[in-house]
Amino acid sequence: MTDGHFSAFNRALAEDHSYTNNSMPKRSLPATGEAISTGPDAKLLRLEAEFFAARDLEERTAEKVEKIEIEIDKLTSRLHRAEKRLERRTVRAGRLMEKIMSTRARTLAGMLAKVRVRKRWAGDDEESEKAALESLVKDLERMAGPAATD
Repeated sequence: MTDGHFSAFNRALAEDHSYTNNSMPKRSLPATGEAISTGPDAKLLRLEAEFFAARDLEERTAEKVEKIEIEIDKLTSRLHRAEKRLERRTVRAGRLMEKIMSTRARTLAGMLAKVRVRKRWAGDDEESEKAALESLVKDLERMAGPAATD
């Protein structure tokens, strides 16, 4: 604090036995009740007041940090649960896709259903791309009959 701040600070302490400052919380005088502005320990008493103000701010900040940490823990827990649900649902969708590709399409509508499923699965997954193509080729060959494959 600058000397100008100390003057206003000391006046507030002397007037109502508490100090107020935009950056410092309200706090009672030291136990002695002495005014900070005078006496042989004036510097020490100012430092004490500054220390208590700093500790008050530190404690308020620590409380905020604790609240944020609690929220982070809650969000982390929610995130882990959501990730587990996502994994289960991804596995289920993958199994359904495999089942669809292994099921014989008997009409153009069935083949188009396989195409739509593959498009929706998307991605650059060469393995599923290859499986979908092989499935569609087999379906076409079955639909065309034995003469088409010769």
